[in-house]
Formats: sequence, C-alpha cells, structure tokens
Amino acid sequence: MGLYEIAMHERDELRMLSSDEQKRVGEKLIEVDGEKCLQSPASSLNVEQAFIEFDKVLREIEVTEEGLQLKQKLIRSHELLFSEIQEKRALVDKKLSALRYSVSSFDSLIAYFDQREHRAKARVNASKSYLEKKKEELAHLQLSKE
Repeated sequence: MGLYEIAMHERDELRMLSSDEQKRVGEKLIEVDGEKCLQSPASSLNVEQAFIEFDKVLREIEVTEEGLQLKQKLIRSHELLFSEIQEKRALVDKKLSALRYSVSSFDSLIAYFDQREHRAKARVNASKSYLEKKKEELAHLQLSKE
C-alpha cells in the first residue's frame, strides 16, 4: 500500500471515530516517510487540518489533471489539423507544379504553331508569287500568239 493509500485509510478511520473515541485514543504511533512518530490527542486537530488541506491539494491536483487532459486533447486535435493542412499544402504544391509544367509546355506549343504559321505564310507567298509569274508568262504567250 502506498503512502497515499495509507493516509487516506487513516483519515477514514479517524473520521469514523466519535469525538470521545478520538480523545481516548491518546498517543498513537504513526509512520511518516519510514520514520515512526508519536501523535498526541492535541495534534489530532492538526491532523484533521492536515487532512482538510490534503483534500484541498488533492482536488487541485484533480482539477490540474483535468486541465492537462483537455490541453492534451487540444494538442492532438491541433496535430491532426496541422497534418491535414500539410497534406492540403502538398496537394496544392503538386497542382501548382503541374500547372507550371503545363504553362511551359503550352508556351512551347504556341511557339511551335507560330513557326508553322510563319512557314505556311511563306509557302503561300511563294506560291502566290509563282502563280503571278506563271500568269504573266501566260499573258505574254497569249499576246505573242495573237
């Protein structure tokens, strides 16, 4: 039995005794931290006050433990929230990276189509000038035939 349990047992025994019995008990041999001490009836009030103080401290410990448990739950919920935020951030980073890649490939695709358009215009112009030249030759041939 631990020190706490012994103290609680003695407190309960003391409370069960009537005031007359408490006076008749006289000096009582008690053990505190491994040392034997005498307790006189005069100190029974001090013991009662000590038990009252002990109860107060015990209640404070319970309240503190409850507060600690609440804070631990709060920390766990914050940790979960933090991990969710990290997951969302990783997803956003991946999407942003994909978007950057898409934009860079889109830029190169635009440049490719610009080049094709330029080549196609050059071919059209070359074909147009070739056609004009052939029309002029046809016109000369028709004039010379007449």
